[in-house]
Amino acid sequence: MIFFNLFSHPSIINTLTTDILHFVDSQCPRQEGGFECGYFVMRFIKEIIFDPTIIASKDINVTLIATERFRFLDGTSMSFYVGHTFPDDIEFHDVVYLMSIAGRFRYCFKRNSMKHVTVVCTVNECPWKFTARAIGELNIVQVHTFQNRHNHSLEDVVTCQPLVRSNCASLLIDDVIWSTPDYQPRQICKDFQGQHGMQLTYLQAWNIKEKANEHRHPTLLHSVPEVFRLENYAYCYCHLKENFSSFFSKHNIRGNKDKENALQFLDSIVYARLEHDYNVSMFELRKYNDTLATWVEENAPEHWAMSKFPKQKWDKMTTNLAESFNVWLRNERHHFICNFLMEHMAKLGSMLVKHKEESNNWKGCIGPKIEDKVQQKIAKDKVYPVTPFVNRIFGVSIRRTFLNVNIMKRTCTCRGWEMLGIPCEHTKAIILSIDQNVVDFVQDWYEFPTQELIYSSSFSGIETHDMPIVDNDGLVRSIIGEVFFSLNPPHTKRPPRRPRKKRIESQFQDKQTVYCSRCHTFGHNRKTCKNPLF
Repeated sequence: MIFFNLFSHPSIINTLTTDILHFVDSQCPRQEGGFECGYFVMRFIKEIIFDPTIIASKDINVTLIATERFRFLDGTSMSFYVGHTFPDDIEFHDVVYLMSIAGRFRYCFKRNSMKHVTVVCTVNECPWKFTARAIGELNIVQVHTFQNRHNHSLEDVVTCQPLVRSNCASLLIDDVIWSTPDYQPRQICKDFQGQHGMQLTYLQAWNIKEKANEHRHPTLLHSVPEVFRLENYAYCYCHLKENFSSFFSKHNIRGNKDKENALQFLDSIVYARLEHDYNVSMFELRKYNDTLATWVEENAPEHWAMSKFPKQKWDKMTTNLAESFNVWLRNERHHFICNFLMEHMAKLGSMLVKHKEESNNWKGCIGPKIEDKVQQKIAKDKVYPVTPFVNRIFGVSIRRTFLNVNIMKRTCTCRGWEMLGIPCEHTKAIILSIDQNVVDFVQDWYEFPTQELIYSSSFSGIETHDMPIVDNDGLVRSIIGEVFFSLNPPHTKRPPRRPRKKRIESQFQDKQTVYCSRCHTFGHNRKTCKNPLF
């Protein structure tokens, strides 16, 4: 094998600056002078050219390895020496893996126990090796011995590339994911090939990106409370409900009907406006299933339960409006954009006219639906003790709970009146105690004058009698024969399989439950049953 003789001459720096290159026959795997073979030169040739003085260092391997690891770890100097400690074994394994990527070699654990670990290079007779041990009963790992010197041939360099491990390799792109969330797997493949000399498949790059995204979640959970303060941090109830539903499916053998009951218990817990109502709902859930009640208590209800969240409360949140809009335009959504727009405007205009005519036929000052809700509250037999105060403020006692109701500002401690616009049951008790009509305290937006203003505005359809049309030859012509440039849709490839016409249903909707006739449980069938029969 022929290699550059960069280390055999004493005046190495002068040799690098001259135009004459000396070639010698190397006796692999070692060259004269005790330095590594051509693998060492090929690996660090760029560093040697930019800074030839580094080869004068007695510990040349440590210098070059530290230089590469400095570049890989985004400017943070990561030292690895005898006596160096790591807070836990996870960080220890991450640093060892990043060191292998920086040095472009493969390692293995020759000995791996709870107290002692030995790591060696996979190349035969390579002296690279280090040992580490745990300190006492703690999780701290300390480097005991470290021999940072390789003895590789060019063949070893090719065959002993680092393994691709998504858990550790994702550390290399954490900063990129933070700044560029749409970092594509194909670009990850190119960057790893150019920067680290590692050839990744698309699946490997995709897994690395997913692991890097997972690293963001714990950071967000810790940083959001620090930035926005913990009391302002509310969870999304939609995702919480999905997690609750998944937990129910994994730990219960009941059917869909019981699942619906469990979700109703969760709704009553979430939307309970008072601590008393929350405790009652939790008691009912605990009677139904103690495991589900424990799950609710362990998942920070102070961030999603209305009675425990200290900030502004909210009423029931739902996506039914979007679902209704999708159903309303179920047929029109398949038409061209111009036809879709015209049909949508025609439907919307007809609906507004219908609602305006219905509001004109109201018998009272509010609509029949709101009036039914008011009558339902009045029909409830709950009677609370009422204490009057000055400035139209009243107190309502519910066992050991005391609420304040301001008739002038239309507010209640439970916030039900503010959110729904209809007097809550506590306000109803006060209004009836002062011989007033509950309907008079409904918010203005439910009354006829406001509804009349809403439907007073009108719009007309788009005139299309002079709209250009597309002829059979594909050209766009006006009614007077003028030709316009047309923008044709792009040529697209038809996706595989038949197009989906049925939307993906939510997991909360009724679905057919698989029943096993062998063990008489839900979740699987007789063919895939693995439960023992007693």
